Amino acid sequence: MATHPSHPLAPISEALNAWQAWDRNWSADIARPDIGDVLGIGSANTVFSLDRAPDLVLRVRHNTSAMSLNSPSQEISLWRAAAALGLGPDVLWVGSNDDVVITQRLTFSGVDENAHSQLLERVHESGITAPRLSLEDIAAEYTRAIKDKNLSHLAVNSEIPAIRDDLHRLDNEPSCFCHNDLTPTNIGQFEGRYLAIDWEYAALGSRHFDIAVASQKMEKDARDTFAKRTAGNAYNERQWQAACRVAPLMDHLWTLATLGHTEGVRSKKMLEESWGLYD
Repeated sequence: MATHPSHPLAPISEALNAWQAWDRNWSADIARPDIGDVLGIGSANTVFSLDRAPDLVLRVRHNTSAMSLNSPSQEISLWRAAAALGLGPDVLWVGSNDDVVITQRLTFSGVDENAHSQLLERVHESGITAPRLSLEDIAAEYTRAIKDKNLSHLAVNSEIPAIRDDLHRLDNEPSCFCHNDLTPTNIGQFEGRYLAIDWEYAALGSRHFDIAVASQKMEKDARDTFAKRTAGNAYNERQWQAACRVAPLMDHLWTLATLGHTEGVRSKKMLEESWGLYD
């Protein structure tokens, strides 16, 4: 039975029917793969295994958030640029609306801090051209969305002078290409190499902020060591402390703006205490 182009399954059908065009190494005598198990569900994408194609996965977009930094096509462009440098898995095929991607399948079994640091450092040194991320602008955008949801009472006010100073400080440090979400859950292995997935928020921006986002789950001493190792000669203590305050703030604002709650992120009071607002 034909699937109408507007049907939710149409992009997946389009991808599966194009299987012979996924990669030049595919041959005509290999049977058409079928959708397999759900491997992961994120805020914007669902990832499936593929029967008869165990080394590949299908990623389908189930939500395009207005809070995303990159459009689907921009994300795929940056992803391909990163893959060409050995920083991400290869993109074998992209759907006509950029909503389905066929890509190499990674294995996820944890990453040690040295390998994590090396991958992030390579991202920063990649020289990939991308839009510039302004933390001040993004915080303002999140705040507007929070206000529209009538949730301002739960949100930290990013216009507080001390907070604005930190945002401004990070926005004005020398920029480099950043992933902006390179937590261990976004790092997998392919043929012994660590690669990054989810390039939705990749941009030119603050090296210190990128490191702070990547290391939020680490203990303080390990995190400080990770930052100094990853930033190298670019490390600046004041920038690092500002980034450690701003990273959870941006998580807090994003969660309120997109999901409408604060579960899983620091509360308003805990964040404001980071700037000494209750002293």
